[in-house]
Amino acid sequence: MLLGRFLLATEPIHDVHVARGHLETPKDGSHHFRSTLGRWPTPSSTGAVKARLCPNGWGDRLLSLLAFATLASLDGAQRLLVYWPEHEREGAALDAVNDLSRAARHFVLPRHIRVTNDWAAFTAEPAFWYDNDGPRSQDLYPKAISRVFKRPLADVMRAYDVVRVDLVEPSDAIRRALEKQLPTHFSAVHLRRGDKIRQRGQVGFETNDRISIDSTELLELQERTVRAMPAEGTLLLCSDDTSAAAALRASLFPRSVLTLRYESTTHVDTSFLDFFALSRASTILLSQRWSAFSFTACLVGKVSCEYHIA
Repeated sequence: MLLGRFLLATEPIHDVHVARGHLETPKDGSHHFRSTLGRWPTPSSTGAVKARLCPNGWGDRLLSLLAFATLASLDGAQRLLVYWPEHEREGAALDAVNDLSRAARHFVLPRHIRVTNDWAAFTAEPAFWYDNDGPRSQDLYPKAISRVFKRPLADVMRAYDVVRVDLVEPSDAIRRALEKQLPTHFSAVHLRRGDKIRQRGQVGFETNDRISIDSTELLELQERTVRAMPAEGTLLLCSDDTSAAAALRASLFPRSVLTLRYESTTHVDTSFLDFFALSRASTILLSQRWSAFSFTACLVGKVSCEYHIA
């Protein structure tokens, strides 16, 4: 199944360079992300808007940020304030997303976007509030944005295509790590397991059979993944399951498969390193039914990327 980025665009995709900046943490607990270059807002933009991000993982949060940045661009807003909520699920693996001060070390946003986890400060901000209940995951794509927020679809798609390539940049630590380890051209496999593997009788957020698989389907999924892999070129493997990644590497021997080295001294969370590595791939193959994490990496990357689902 192919879900190329071109499906979301109405004009050709161009490579765009965004200068990296620095993070300021003011006394009110919010986080200002500064960069020196950006397409939005335009010189004629006025006013401010605010929105609450989707309370799921990094992929859904970034998709909701992209949706609201698109709306802000369409509405000519000068600034966008977004609230960073607690994750709706509990678990130690979610700490890097739950803790804004920890997450903020890993990425840079344009200077006109401000992020806060202070609910009182957010609600007190005198700005137009797009959606005080927060978006659902299915409301984060152009057709849904057009329908839910009553904007012409053609306008939404044009703004979406402009905003996404300037939305997020890696921190300097991640950028340096990737420049050391990644070749110029490569394909990637996102081996998504973890909470997207359903056990018999399990109920919960990730048990939807449209976004996760049953444990009895793992062998078939691995076989499909191997068959769908590019036959040539450098292959990067990213996974949230070290044993599943090791098994896949073994099945591909003697082919050389690249995995990233994580240096504990850099204080970089591995998931963010994987995300920005995936965003540089020319092709991403997802080994799962669905993952907003790798799909968003494909969407916001600076290179034209094809997204395949095994």
